[in-house]
Amino acid sequence: MAAAAIFFSSCNSKSDIGGYIPEDAALVLHINSASLSSKITWKEIQAAEWFRQFQKEETDSLAQKIMQDPASSGIDTEKDLLFFVRNSGRYSYYSFQGSLKDEAAFESFCKKMMKTAEASEKDGMSVLESEESDIVTWKNNYFIFLGSSPNIRSFSPLAGNRPEEYEEKRYHERKLPTDSLVAYASSLYALKGKKSLAADSRFAALIKEPGDMHYWMNGGNFYSGMLNNFLSLTKLGTLLEGNVQTGAINFDNGKISIKSRAYYNKELNDFYKKFTPKNVDADALAKISSQNIIGVMAMNYPPEGIKEFVKMVGADGFVNSFFGDIGYSLEEFVKANKGDVILSVSDLTSTKTTETYGGPDGKSFSYPVTKTNMKVLFATSVNDKAAFDKLVSAAQQQFDKLSGGEVSNELPEISYTLKDGWFVAGNSKEQVDAYTAGNKNNHAFIEKIKGHPICLYIDLQKLIDGFGGMTAEEDHEKKMLDASKKMWHEVVMTSDAFESNMEIHLADKNTNSLKQLNGYFDSLTKIMNERRQQMAGDTDFRPVPDTTTSAEAAPVK
Repeated sequence: MAAAAIFFSSCNSKSDIGGYIPEDAALVLHINSASLSSKITWKEIQAAEWFRQFQKEETDSLAQKIMQDPASSGIDTEKDLLFFVRNSGRYSYYSFQGSLKDEAAFESFCKKMMKTAEASEKDGMSVLESEESDIVTWKNNYFIFLGSSPNIRSFSPLAGNRPEEYEEKRYHERKLPTDSLVAYASSLYALKGKKSLAADSRFAALIKEPGDMHYWMNGGNFYSGMLNNFLSLTKLGTLLEGNVQTGAINFDNGKISIKSRAYYNKELNDFYKKFTPKNVDADALAKISSQNIIGVMAMNYPPEGIKEFVKMVGADGFVNSFFGDIGYSLEEFVKANKGDVILSVSDLTSTKTTETYGGPDGKSFSYPVTKTNMKVLFATSVNDKAAFDKLVSAAQQQFDKLSGGEVSNELPEISYTLKDGWFVAGNSKEQVDAYTAGNKNNHAFIEKIKGHPICLYIDLQKLIDGFGGMTAEEDHEKKMLDASKKMWHEVVMTSDAFESNMEIHLADKNTNSLKQLNGYFDSLTKIMNERRQQMAGDTDFRPVPDTTTSAEAAPVK
């Protein structure tokens, strides 16, 4: 609760951001306090029903105090906050840090929170230890909370651990001892030069990017342990080293935006520059016939780049073996495809029907069900018709082999055709035929996503309408759907190999999205509170008391 309170009540920015974060941190989150507090105040959050309910249910007096006045913690609520995770061997360090305004108040706050004794002085810093082996330290008006846990990467199924091994580790692994955490905290205060993330030009560029929040992810440190077995058989581990993903999150008027950038090592950087994808074909998107489109994903890729990438990661043996099993080859796949892929979902509806089943006593019984219906269209550009025909035939043979030649009644009938350089398939023959006819449609979303190799569009209004017919059986469900429709509008995402942008547009274009989120959660909480009150007063929802006597309940001999 202290972290949440500080998050929403902070004001100014810190100039040496990242100075106490190691350069090999796996994950970093920076909270731009000045920007956030300019968009929503703590008083506005306190006035919301969801917060009042949470505050009412909180019985801890310390938490109550922090929710009323975050500054009472002694933390300087005019400075930014940072959180990081660093993986090291079998353990992960995690840290939350920021500036102090009143060290005495902070010490008092931490003692109550951690239920610990007096602070000790170690390596020139004040230290408080918790029963859970976590510590909080402060020095020169700056605090660092530090904890540890068994490295979560070692628990990944991709690392090759069996479930019983995971359970054994979960109960027998221990956190790092307090002395180790104290020593590590001391090293963080002493970080200088390239050992500090603040010295990384990529991190500096990220912080300069306008954003209410910033994130940094070191791919080599974050992912490698999750892929131990696979990495040992390929060169993918080498390709992960040195890769960094950064992003800036903004809560603007009428939208939530995420702007991200990828930094690659030399080998991957050269690969993406050599095999640069083309922009999505806008005319191909215009051939989608439906005017009730819910979502579209489109991308372009250089087919010859796939072959090069497979060799680069050392997985060509696996891939060639797979294609060999179905009587095909990677070379034929590259020859067959041109590199354009389009997937659309449209016309989401729901129908109510009755299904009848046979019972154990030989009598049938029926009950009402709601079924979802939607049209799905897939299209990909073809470079060589003969090679692609062979791919389709191989895929059909594999499907027949897996299904035993029988198609389940639950599976929709798929129509497909190959015409004018495009393979088109879908569960609506009408849509497939309309696409291959080549007629252009003036879809509004095309202007929002064209001009990029990867793009995504989702119409949240139509999505809510489509699911509304399936779920809105009761009054509170209809109210929640109505509140959602008044809130959400659409999602627009575009990307290339190095940069991507995603925007979640809201129905209200003039109000700050952070205020809108607060209001949206406020509305949902009020609706659910009304529902709970109705259920409490409805005898249909009350438990029926057990009126049987012991004699009545006794088994018959």
